[in-house]
Amino acid sequence: MEYNYSGILYKLIAPCGMIFLGGIVILLLNNFWKKKHDDFEKKKIRNACIVLGVSVIFSLLFLVDIISPKVESYTGYFVEEYRDSRVSPPLPYTFAYVFCDGSSNPKPIYHMDVFSKREIYPEDFIEGQWYTIYYVDLIDSNAIVAVDEYTPDS
Repeated sequence: MEYNYSGILYKLIAPCGMIFLGGIVILLLNNFWKKKHDDFEKKKIRNACIVLGVSVIFSLLFLVDIISPKVESYTGYFVEEYRDSRVSPPLPYTFAYVFCDGSSNPKPIYHMDVFSKREIYPEDFIEGQWYTIYYVDLIDSNAIVAVDEYTPDS
């Protein structure tokens, strides 16, 4: 089975990149290169540095998942799909896919962005059809890295 980790890369670029850019913009707006700053500007520059540090920490956490991913699997039938961009804000390109094996409650939710879906599983999931989902458990979601159609034994 060949795994596609582009969804993890998307999570690294989308939220972490936006947070990093926000920190850079705050620094630039406050003319951080000047030698003299009043207390309010110093606080904003300090906050911008904290924002940059947070983005670097999150980036390192996602890089660990890219370098040494721990792929797990789940077999169940497809229940529903909906847009769930809270896992990769601020870009609205992530969808949640709900599967059930008949016993899990709550039903597990897996995420895949539209760009990765084209590469991993370009067809639409069929409601009630069984699939084996291969995923990497990330900080805030389960990113799908491969999909196999599954036929349960009768």
